[in-house]
Order: sequence, then C-alpha cells, then structure tokens
Amino acid sequence: MKHMKLIVRFIGTMLFLIQFLSSYSSMANEKTDSLLANKYANIADSLFKINSYDSAVIYYGKASAIFRTIKDWNNINRCEVWKSYVYIDMGKYDNARTNLDEAIIFFNQNLGNNNLFSFNCSTKKSAIYFSQGKYIESKNNLTQSLKIVSTNPEFSSPKGQKIYASACFEFGNNYIEMGQLDSAIVMYKKTLELREGLYEKNHDLIVDCYNNLGIVYSYYGDYEIAISYMQKALKSREEAKGFAHTLTAWSYTNLGIVHININRFDRALEYALKGLESRKLCLPPNHIEFGSSYSVIANIYNETGKYEEALKYHFMALDIFIDKLGEKSNQVSSIYNNIADNYNKQHEYKKALSYFHKSLKMLNESSPEVITPSHILYEYNIADTYLNLGNVDSALVFNTLALKSNFGPVLENQNINAILDFYYAFCALEQKAAIFMKRFKSTAKIEDLRTANDAYLKYIELLDYLRIKSNEADSKLTLSNLNSSIMNDVINTSFLLGRLNPNSFPDAKLAFLIEKNKANVLQEMLDKTNNNQKLAMPDSLTKKWKEISGLLIAQKAEQLFLNDKDDEKLQKNNERVFQLQDQLYKLNDYIQKNYPNRDNCIDENRTFNNLALKQDSLTAILDYFVSDTLLYICIIDSKQIQIKTTPIDSTFKSTVEEYIRCIKKNRVSDFDRLSEHLYSYLIKPIETLIKGKRKLVIIPDKFLFYIPFETLCSDKLNQDFRTKSYLIKRYDILYHYSATFYCENLPKYFSVARTKPSFVGFAPVFDGNGMSQKVSTQCLASISDTLIHDNQEIQRSISYDGISYNGLPFSKQEVNQITKMFEKHNFRAENYLNSNASEDNFKRVCPNFSIIHLASHGFINENKPNQSGIIFYPDTKLKDTVTAKNTTEANSFAENGSSTNGILTTGEMYNLNLNADLVVLSTCETGLGSIIKGEGIMSMARGFIYSGAPNILFSLWKIGDKNTCTLMVEFYAHLLTGDSYSSALRKSKLKMILDENTAFPKFWSGITLLGIN
Repeated sequence: MKHMKLIVRFIGTMLFLIQFLSSYSSMANEKTDSLLANKYANIADSLFKINSYDSAVIYYGKASAIFRTIKDWNNINRCEVWKSYVYIDMGKYDNARTNLDEAIIFFNQNLGNNNLFSFNCSTKKSAIYFSQGKYIESKNNLTQSLKIVSTNPEFSSPKGQKIYASACFEFGNNYIEMGQLDSAIVMYKKTLELREGLYEKNHDLIVDCYNNLGIVYSYYGDYEIAISYMQKALKSREEAKGFAHTLTAWSYTNLGIVHININRFDRALEYALKGLESRKLCLPPNHIEFGSSYSVIANIYNETGKYEEALKYHFMALDIFIDKLGEKSNQVSSIYNNIADNYNKQHEYKKALSYFHKSLKMLNESSPEVITPSHILYEYNIADTYLNLGNVDSALVFNTLALKSNFGPVLENQNINAILDFYYAFCALEQKAAIFMKRFKSTAKIEDLRTANDAYLKYIELLDYLRIKSNEADSKLTLSNLNSSIMNDVINTSFLLGRLNPNSFPDAKLAFLIEKNKANVLQEMLDKTNNNQKLAMPDSLTKKWKEISGLLIAQKAEQLFLNDKDDEKLQKNNERVFQLQDQLYKLNDYIQKNYPNRDNCIDENRTFNNLALKQDSLTAILDYFVSDTLLYICIIDSKQIQIKTTPIDSTFKSTVEEYIRCIKKNRVSDFDRLSEHLYSYLIKPIETLIKGKRKLVIIPDKFLFYIPFETLCSDKLNQDFRTKSYLIKRYDILYHYSATFYCENLPKYFSVARTKPSFVGFAPVFDGNGMSQKVSTQCLASISDTLIHDNQEIQRSISYDGISYNGLPFSKQEVNQITKMFEKHNFRAENYLNSNASEDNFKRVCPNFSIIHLASHGFINENKPNQSGIIFYPDTKLKDTVTAKNTTEANSFAENGSSTNGILTTGEMYNLNLNADLVVLSTCETGLGSIIKGEGIMSMARGFIYSGAPNILFSLWKIGDKNTCTLMVEFYAHLLTGDSYSSALRKSKLKMILDENTAFPKFWSGITLLGIN
C-alpha cells in the first residue's frame, strides 16, 4: 500500500507539472528558457521513478534539446546520462550506448576532445559494455578516454577527480570479471581514496566501493572481510535509501551469495529472500534485477538438495534474462549452466551435459574476445559430467581446457599472480587428480599416479599462497580447513607413490606434507611478528600490528556474546570490527610497501631434515595424521625421519570417543580393552623406534587432540591401576600443534638465558556469602557426550546445569601453598585471592612474571571457541549481567561494551602482552575447543601461545578442586628442585598413580603440557 501511495504521489506531481507547462509554454516567447528545460527534466525524473520509461526518454530528450541551445553543459550531460540509464533499465543496452556516443560527439564538437563531459559519458559507456559482458571493449574504452582527458587542465579539479574516480571504479569492475583480482582491489581502493576526499561520509558512491570491495575479497576467499564490507554497505544503504530500494536489494543479494560460498545456506536464503522482497517493493514486475534474485535463490535450493524448487527459480530467471537481454548474453549462459548443475546433482548426466555445452557455446558467442572465470567454470562442469558418465578421455579434454583458461598454456610455468580465479583453480586441479587416479586404477601406470600427485601438490602450493596473502585470521582458518579437506587425498596419493617409487617420494617429503596440515595460521601469525624483527621493523610498528590483530580477535569474541535481536549493540560491534579490519589492511599495505620481503622472510633452511637435526638424542616427535583409511605416524628424532602406517576404518574414531568417555566416567571395566586397542594403533607400530628415548613430543591430528596419550598401555586384565604400564611411566610427555612449530622454537627457547623464576597466582575462590554467578548456557556447548558431572567433588568448571558456579576452597590453599614454596626459594611471588583476583589486576600484572597460575572456573564453547573463557572475581558493577537462559537480557559483554568484565575470553587471550615462560591454567576444560581441520584444537592454550607464552599447562576435562590442588603443589615442588616442566608434571602424576584412590587416569591425566620444555 505504501508503494501504491508513492506512485500516486509521483503521478499527481507529474500531472501538475504538465498542466503548468502547457500554460507556461503558451506564454513563453523563448523556448530556450532554462526554466522550461528544468521542468522537462524534472518530469522525466518523475516518470523514470514510476517506470514510465518511454515517456521519460521523450522528456529527457526535450530537456536536453533546450539545454543545448543555451549551452548548459552540465544539464546536457545530466539528461543524456539519465536517458541512458532509462535505456539500461529497459534492457536496451545498444540504445543506451548509441545515446552516449551521440552525446560524446556533441561535446567534442563544442568543447574539444579532452573535455570532462565526454570523459564522463565515456565512463558510463564502459559500464554498459561491462554489463553486456564486453570486458575488452569496456577496458579499452576507459583507457583511451582517460589518456585523452588527462591533458585537460580541469582534470585535477574536484569535478575532474569525481569523473576520474568513476573511471577507476569501472576499471575495478572489469578487472573482477577478467579475474585480475589484485588490480581490481587497487582500482577500488583508489576510487575509495578519491571519493572519501570528495564526498561526505557514507555517500552512495563511497558505499558502492564498500560493496565491490566485498565482492572482490569474496572471490579471493577472504570471506570474513568480504562480509564486513558488504554489511557496511548494507547498513549505509538501508539508512540512506530505506529497505525498498534497488541498492539495498543488491546488498542483501550479495550477502546471500557470499554465504553460499561458505556453506551457510540458511543465512544465505534469508539474505536472498530479503533482497527479493526489497525489489518487489521498488521495481516493476519482470524487471531485470528479479532475474538476479531468482538465480541466487535457485542456487541455494540447488545446494541444499531442493532440486525441483531450484529448477522453478532457474527458469523464472531464465525467462527474465532472455526477455531483457536476448539469448546471447552472459546472464543467460549462466542460468543454463546452473540448470545443468541441477541435473548433474540429480544424476541426469546426459541432460546436464546438453545444458552445459549450450551454456559454454553461448558464453563463447557473447564474449568471444576474452577468457573469463565463467569459461573455466563451464569447462570444469563439462569435464565433471563426463567423469560421472565414466568417459575419462572426454573429461580430461575439458579439464585441460579449464586449466589452460585459468593458468595459461603451461601450467607448471605460469605465474600465480596471473591466475584468473583461485576457487576454480582448486576445483580443476582436484578434478585433474581425480581423473588421473581413475586412469591409474585401470592402467596401473606410475606416470598416471605421478600426474595425479603433481596436481594435488599444485593445489597445496596455491592454497599456501592464498592463505599467506589473506589478511583476516578467520579467512585464513577457512582456507586452512579447505587445505585439510584435500590433504587426505594428497597424503594417501603421495604415500602410494613413495611406496611404488621410494626415490620420487621419500618419507621426509611425506612428513613435510603431513606438517602442511598442522597449525599453519598460528605459525604464520607468529612468523610475521618474528619477521618484523628480522627486517629491523620499528618495535612500535610490530606492536601496533600485533595489537590490532589481537583486538580484532577479541572484538569478534565479543560479537559472539551479543544477542541477535540487540540490533543497536550488534551494529556498534560490527562497526568496530570493520574499523579494526580497515586499520589492519592499511597497516599491512604500509608494511608491504616499506618492507616488501616481510612475508618471504622465512628461514631458507626450514626443511624436515634440518628439523630432525635440532632434536636431542633422547627426544622423539610423534606426528600423527588421520586419513580415511590409514593412520600415519611420522617419527622425527636426531637421526632420521620415518613414516609408519596402520589401516583404520570408521570405528577408529568411535573407539577414541569411547575411550575418553571411559576415563571421564570412571568405567574401570572397559579401560583395559580400550587402552590396549588404541595402544596397538598409536604406539605399537613405532614402539621399537622410541625405545631408549626419554621424552615424547606428541603432535595429534583431528580428534586425537582429546586423547591423553600418557594413559595408553598394553596391559590386559590388570585391575590394579597402580601397576599398569602407562606410557607416562616410561616417558616425559608433552604436546604441540606442529613439529615445525616445536623444532623452530626449540633453539630460540634454550638460547635465551633464564632469569630467576617469578610467580603470580590468581584464585577468585568464590566463597563469599554462598555466592554464585549466572553464566550463559551458550558458553557451554562442549563435547556433550563426553563431559560428565561429578557429584563427589567440586569441579573447576561451570556447573552442569549451566546456571551457576560454586566456591573453590582448595584453590586458595593451592595458590597460597605454591606462593610460600617460591618465597622459600627466595624467588619473587605474589598472589591475588578472592576479590583481588580480578580481570583488571590480572591484565595489569601478568606481563611482570615468568610463571602465571590461574586457579578458577573455566568454560568452553566448541562451536565458537573465542567465546570460551576463564572467570575472575566478578566486578560488583557487573552483577547478574550474564544470564543463563533468558537471551533477551544483556550479558556482560553487551552491557559494558568492554573487554574487562570478569571473564577473560579466548579472544582476549590473543591480545595479552606476556613475558611468561609458563602459564598454568588450573581450571577445567582449558585444553578443549573446536577442532579446525589443518589447525588443531582452538583452545585457550592457543591464545596464550600467540601472546608469547611458550609453555601452557591446561586441562582436558572437568577436574576436581582437591585433586587439582594436590597435583599442582606436587608439580611446583619438582619444578623448584630443577626439573623441566614435562619432567615435573610426569613425577607429580606418578605420585598420584601410587595412591589407589587416584591411580585411575581420570584423576591425574586431565592436566597436560603443551610447549617446549
């Protein structure tokens, strides 16, 4: 109804103007009067707004004719450009271009070839070429006109710079479509820089830059920064234009597309439907933009298996695009491709093949001069369909075409920067490997296996390049996850090649690949900090980079706490995230320009052979990799690198999960069977290779992170848990994220002279007046089937009902006792108990101590690891700000907009400035978190490592207050007599094993060490 009122208002205004002009014209003696021309132009504007296109063209023409007689150049330009916009809305692109050509000729005849008005019309003409998929013409037109206009003295004026900014914007559009993403970013950022100096904040033209930067970063796979830019554009457009506007609709549509790419289909559909709803309120039926909405919605249904619904929307989009653009257009060929993909997913391969060939034929006809990412996609899809039909030779033909279109004629020699589209490059390389593996299975030719392996290795090379290039940590983790998804095939293929031809793929090379799957992002972030020092970068710059990176992680953690319905606070948070991302990008740009070798400043000797040489003879690294059919164990010691494998199946993971439950639930009768079974997989294959070693460094993979390896034993039917041959009885055991990480930090760690240890302990205790605090159940999304509630002893975690936490009386005793032990050895020691154990005090004093000890409650959220945290004594100002189940109430983050709220989140841990050698997290579940494939467990330990602590003591499950106190006091007793951290922990566990009341692994194995010493 509102829309109808709007139309009536426009029509009423238009009739009034026409009546006025009729009487005015009869009185006017001079048709050249500018007032008359402006009235005509206003009528044209009104007609355009109500989609009365033919009449709008007539009135823009009348206005322009009058303006020409009085040489009003600005208004002539205005009328001709808007007349072209009308033609574009009508789908008459040739008419629009012809109209601009005539305007350019007119301006050139009157003002010379280098005038600004011709240049402005030329940029609009390039935009039309772009819309038609004629990218070469678009780019050439811009280049030529820019060359001419740059000789005009007015080019440097604000007016000239505005037009120049528009040209840069169109260059960016062209570069995107031609796959030249780096050039597109340069052009869009140049445009943004120009426009921010020419227009007010959040002007439409500035917002257009946000939108398109979001698009280009999504093509790069930098999805989080892409979403931030797009949400910034959406917010600005909705505030300025309202919901019912075509630009707002485009923002919703673009966000839908990005969420498809990251498999968040529910969110994608929500955005896409909002875009469609917006268009229905502001555009006439069958407007060309509805085709875009229908196409995106169809793709979402296609990806979620709703094929009939998808086809309905595909054909609705097809009808609109054919009607508006004709059959030979990029949009139509794209819809044919999508329809073919639908049939392909339904296994109707012959029907799919017919549509795929049709889409490629149309694309070649509509864009004959240039190769675009769409060419690559269609060629890949045809190859995929042939592969599904079992036609390997035809599949190879089209796969080769897809690779040549993307990389150029010679895959091996192609510059990575010249790749048109990285995502399609990954798809085509994985497809090539699959084709040659299929050939190998039938031919048994090692050359086919080698070609498949080479394709996989090229895939990994590109992924490394893209991850390093990406600036946003979340995007890096997405890429790391993508890396892990392909590593199963890469490693299995490499292993097979190595066994058939050992010289071509030795164990060291396979071990290197296994390491490619371990903590790449964490290592890379720390590398950048270390490389800053190698390049003599000022400390202030290094500190600033790390500070912004840490703040961004913390701000995103805060974002996770906010209620979706709290729009105002969410908007403020999103704005802050965007500001930090923008600061980080600008800082990275500055560093890249002034220190161009920063990302390449890596130790050239970083090879596995050198890593092995860094080990002492009594240490062995056990680096695990879990594939779908094999368990790989890479053994690295001071002499050699070896790979051992054991066949596994789907029951292996379930056995691991059952073993964890067995320990936590005190299932004594099941322990022998499960422990011996896992020992046969994890230790038995390399038992002889680790004989005589004193220390094992375990690098787990995937769900193996949850196993306390020290509990494994081969005993059968031995119910005396004091006498079992636990692995801990033979070895000091510590853990790490990657062998590379461990080995590279080893010499640095021991080359630094250790000062006298200093200790600071925190124990909020929570014993005042029966105190309990409410905590959001959102924080408790843990491993639901493996966590238990122990009613026999107070736990150092949130209570099982997720509502309150109890006092920890033994934590006070623990910290007091350890403090006295340090003081007895004349070492500096401080403790903060009860209300003094605040988050503020912790952040203030933690940089000043080498050993930091936290004895408190902890909680984890596997799905949103940055939302996990450790609880300090609550600030009285924050009473009841965190709620359990009422999601409409604000929690501590939302209430305060501050990171100091009594909860130290994992996100905040990344931004601590630590000088500690050891952080002891004497709390529950601090070692738990979500498993990010290719990165490992996203626990609190990771945040402390990033902040500078090389050794972290943490817990794998809920632990009792009294037992924790006993173990910790014993640990420090051994530490103060000169033991290493791993040795001290081992001895403290062995003492607990001697006591029949605590000999079962549940009581002593939950505390583990991640680190160096």
